[in-house]
Amino acid sequence: MEFKTSMTVPTVKLRYFAYNCLEIKLPDGKTLVIDPCLQKEGQFACGYDETALEGCDYVLVNHSHVDHVDTLGKVYDRFHPMIYAHAHTAQALAKYYDIPYIMITPFTTGDEFILDSFKFQVVRGQHNTTKAFMVRPSGRVDEFASAKFNFNFEDPELQFLMDAGTQYDSNFLITLSNNLRIGFFAGNPGMVEPQDKYLWSQLRPDIVFAHRAKWTDKNYADKMSNVLAVTGARLMMPIHIEDAYKDDYSAAEYMENVNRVCEEKGIAGRMMFLEKAQWYEFTTGVRKL
Repeated sequence: MEFKTSMTVPTVKLRYFAYNCLEIKLPDGKTLVIDPCLQKEGQFACGYDETALEGCDYVLVNHSHVDHVDTLGKVYDRFHPMIYAHAHTAQALAKYYDIPYIMITPFTTGDEFILDSFKFQVVRGQHNTTKAFMVRPSGRVDEFASAKFNFNFEDPELQFLMDAGTQYDSNFLITLSNNLRIGFFAGNPGMVEPQDKYLWSQLRPDIVFAHRAKWTDKNYADKMSNVLAVTGARLMMPIHIEDAYKDDYSAAEYMENVNRVCEEKGIAGRMMFLEKAQWYEFTTGVRKL
C-alpha cells in the first residue's frame, strides 16, 4: 500500500484591501465583505473600487465612519447583499447610502445570527480611544484632544454617522460551516482592556484580524503578540495598516519583531501581513516528517 506523505484541506479563501475591508469566500461559494471602503480617489483612496470585489452576499459593518463604509451604497447597487450594522446606525446608513431599509438588519452587542453560509456573534467593541477623537457634541475640540481629525460636516446625516461611528463599534466572531472560527477585533490596538481580554479568551478564534498598533509605538510587538496570547489564535493578520504601504516602515521587520516576541513568550500563534487584494487560502494539513 502506498501512503501519502502530506495532505491539505482548504478551509477558507480571503483577501484584504485597505482599512478594515475584507472579502471572504465562504465554503458554500457565497461571499462576505466586512467594512466596504474601496476608493480609487479622494481622502480614503486605496487604489480599488467596488468593481474589485468578486462577490458580496453579506456585509458586516464594524462602525459607521467613512473609512469603513464609504463604498456601502455602490456595493449594494452592484451585489444587493444583506447588510448587518449596529441598531443605532442601521437606519442612518440606509438613508445616507440610499439602501432599502429592509436590507440592513440591525444588531446589538451579544446578538447571534445563524445564516445559511455562516453564523456570527456580535462582540463588544470600542473605537480607538486616542485623544484625536475627543471632539465634543458642540463641535468644540476637547482640551485633552490632539485635534488631529475634523469632525465638523455640513451634511447632518454624515455628521450623525461620524459621531455614532466613534461611539458604536462592534467586533465579530464568525464561524464558518466547516467550523473554522474567525475573529474580527478592530478599534484599540492590542488587547489590553480587561473586558476584551475576558471575552476573547473565551471566544478562542482559530485566526484573528486585529487592529494594528502603530510602528511608532515602541511597545507594538508586545501589544500585537498579546492579541495572540489572549485569543489563542494560531494566525493573526493586522488590519487598518494602510501606512504599511507608504514606505514609512518595513512591514517585514514589523512582522519579524512581533513573531520574535511570540517565540520569546512561548506563544504558539504567529502574525503575518497580507498583500493588498491578493487572495490567500487557509488550510489545515499534515505532512510526513
